[in-house]
Amino acid sequence: MSTSIFDFAWLIPLCPFVVFGIIMLFTPRNRAASEQLALYGIVVTLVLALATFVSAVVMVIEGSPLPVSSPLFTWFSHHGQALTIGIYLDPLSVLMLFSLALICLMVLIYGQDTWLSLRDGHTFAIISLLVAGVFGLLVFDNWLVFFFFWEFIDVSTYLLVVLRPEEKRVPEAGLQTFVIQQVSSLCFLLGLALLYSHTGSLSYSQVLSPQALGALGQGFMGTQFPVAAVVALLFLGGAMGKSAQFPLHVWLPGATRAPAPLSAIIHTAATSAGIFLLLRAAPLFSAASGSLHLGGLDVSIVTLVGTVTAIFAALVSLVQRDVLLAISFSTISQLGYAIAALGLGGRVAGIFHLTTSIFTSALLLLAAGSVARGMAHGGSNDPNDMLNMGGLSGQQPVTFWSFFVGAMACSGLPFITAGFWSKEAILSLAWVSSRPAFWILAAAAGITAFGAVRQLWLIFFGSPRSDISARAPESPTSMITPTALLALMAIGLSVTGIPKELDLFPNLIETFVGPDSAAAEPVIESMPLGIAAVVGGLILGFLFYVWKPLRAGEMDRLETAMRTVWLGWLHDFFQRRAHVDRAYQAIFGRGTQILANALRQIDDLVDDLIDETPWVIAQLSQGSRWLDDRVLDPLAQYVGQASRGLARAVDVFEQTVLIRLPDGIRIGTLALARAAHLLDRRVLSPLVDGMGNAVKMMGLSLRPRTGKLQSYLLLASLTVLMLAAISYLFLHT
Repeated sequence: MSTSIFDFAWLIPLCPFVVFGIIMLFTPRNRAASEQLALYGIVVTLVLALATFVSAVVMVIEGSPLPVSSPLFTWFSHHGQALTIGIYLDPLSVLMLFSLALICLMVLIYGQDTWLSLRDGHTFAIISLLVAGVFGLLVFDNWLVFFFFWEFIDVSTYLLVVLRPEEKRVPEAGLQTFVIQQVSSLCFLLGLALLYSHTGSLSYSQVLSPQALGALGQGFMGTQFPVAAVVALLFLGGAMGKSAQFPLHVWLPGATRAPAPLSAIIHTAATSAGIFLLLRAAPLFSAASGSLHLGGLDVSIVTLVGTVTAIFAALVSLVQRDVLLAISFSTISQLGYAIAALGLGGRVAGIFHLTTSIFTSALLLLAAGSVARGMAHGGSNDPNDMLNMGGLSGQQPVTFWSFFVGAMACSGLPFITAGFWSKEAILSLAWVSSRPAFWILAAAAGITAFGAVRQLWLIFFGSPRSDISARAPESPTSMITPTALLALMAIGLSVTGIPKELDLFPNLIETFVGPDSAAAEPVIESMPLGIAAVVGGLILGFLFYVWKPLRAGEMDRLETAMRTVWLGWLHDFFQRRAHVDRAYQAIFGRGTQILANALRQIDDLVDDLIDETPWVIAQLSQGSRWLDDRVLDPLAQYVGQASRGLARAVDVFEQTVLIRLPDGIRIGTLALARAAHLLDRRVLSPLVDGMGNAVKMMGLSLRPRTGKLQSYLLLASLTVLMLAAISYLFLHT
């Protein structure tokens, strides 16, 4: 069998993982060496990913089938069933491997100036672990291995968010990240357990085969709802947490508190994992499509999640003053678009939009980081506040053009940006499958376009609205070069997804990935409406911000307009992120606090009972001693005296009466007297003395001694038994 580059694809996730191990073992305190190791590891990974991508393209051109799969080794065996790990490469895998490797390399090059503030090499180890986790999702052929690499991403994301001790709200952001990521992992793990219980395998080829999907069609726990739909919903829950879909989106904006390069990796590589999960499980969702469709809303649950997220995040992004928060919510909106495409049956459209959005998000975050660096060098305490900027296009020309391309690609500037073609592909699917989803997604596109113009003009145009923005310098070459290259990619990708119905260019994405079953014929019919939404948003943004530039100290034009028409409450509502964070705090944070207070009160009550136990035991001991001294001891003395008196009376009786009786009667009586005397000495007296001693010993044992826990327990047990006996007698008399 001939060897191909695909046989070495396992080296792609292995390289960054080995770099992670080397840094943690040998160079954790050496920032420069760790940076070089991480950079070289990404370079090697990019070379392997590029070779794999080129080989896959050649195979598609030659007509060879994809995906490519080959076993590597047996992980372990259980009850005669072997779990094997192998390579599984399809068009999604090789496309994402190359795209993410290129983005990660650009991020590491961009961060050379940022890394100088780091004290050690742990950050580079975490970046390498995250990259290894993302690439591991794409390369291997097993759901269990997928979950292990999924957890690598969880750990890495959490650490990248919290390893910022100088930030004040990092613990809160880290807690949100940890909790939501674990909720996501729990949903995914439950789905895997249910999947394995019905199919007996976790291999892609077996789990997603027609036979396995048929087994998943049976009712769940005796209901009419199929198992496939339950697994699909659990997978969707996992994807919502990982890809920051409403309402599990709250962790991603907190990642913007990390430096720009780290935030870019989280917003692109980490969030892509949830969409990878849905793409991998696409046959499962297709099998359960009937059960996941909401007839009253004319959408599927997957489409509903993506559509709501797209419009919600676009509205929140529109009113943010912090440029990084605005871009973060814009990224969430674009991820919602991709998930909506998958719900509409558009696998090709979803892959295409995911590809364009990760380049666009990385470009915007890195360009915004360049702007923030200039503002920080100018002396700003809040370098991300857009209302303090203005006029930066003259001081930062390369950053401006890079940001301009990213903003236009994100808004979907018609015909010349990749974002336009990917959004149009999704809108055409929505036009065919669900008109409500189409109108909502079109509105989200218009809002995003308005927000892009707002960001551009608040940051780069007009006169500087502060002395700081007038002094902001351009970033060094190591920062502006990667942003320029990403800007070229954002434009160049536009020619890869032009619909074939327009006869302009071949649809390279569809040729490479494979056509969808959904019809794309109405694309010409829906395109004017999509263009109108985008152009309308751009024009409206021009009227708000370009026609009359904002001056220093002036309120944001959108906020002014909304307050003028008594919609200031709506502006504040979305500026505060629709109070979702506050709702989480009230429901879970406050709920946890109430539970903790209740448990503390129970603990205090138990402590009080324990504290009062010595007093109760002391009272019982005193009562036992009183009973011993006042009752049992006198009683024992009286019994003894009576016994001795009886003995003397018997002697007198013997000497005075029995002596005069006949011999037979006298002898019998004497024998009876001796027996009574023997009974008194041998039985009654020892018995009475033993009872007295036992009572005394019991009294002594019941007296509590400091540190004698067994005494307390014994007395408590006797007290409980006594109370139970009294209650029993009382209830049955």
